[in-house]
Amino acid sequence: MTELLIKQISFSDDAMTATFNEGSSVTVQLSQFQRLNAAPREGRNHWELIGGGEGVHWPKIDEDLSIENILAAYSRSKRDEYAQASR
Repeated sequence: MTELLIKQISFSDDAMTATFNEGSSVTVQLSQFQRLNAAPREGRNHWELIGGGEGVHWPKIDEDLSIENILAAYSRSKRDEYAQASR
């Protein structure tokens, strides 16, 4: 079994996409990450992988996210979308 690692991070105006080494990706609204949401585009776009891809560090923002943080935010956002659609 291949260990899941972050390969790439990209941003749109209101979301972050994390692409993983096995080809999958998740897109999470920036509102799930307070510091990234408040940061200027320049700060968000300056990131580096840490732990061989186990996490991401933004030096200009002093923010770190692990794969677990990203997947938990993705899960929360999907749960919230489902709850809103069920109303």
